[in-house]
Amino acid sequence: MGASKWISFLAHQYEHPYGFELYLVQYVWQFAIPSVVVALLCGLLFFANKWCEKLFGILRRRAKQ
Repeated sequence: MGASKWISFLAHQYEHPYGFELYLVQYVWQFAIPSVVVALLCGLLFFANKWCEKLFGILRRRAKQ
């Protein structure tokens, strides 16, 4: 997409009273929410991994005794 097309697209969005807001909502819905979900899942996996390591460490220590 060329710069002139992008500018005309933005100008066209501004002509409508709710055009740009709807575009932003659509952008947020398509990109921000999935990325937040992915980040949360990664964080969850990270903490689950840490928790499992702790748990297995305790179990290993008990097994050695």
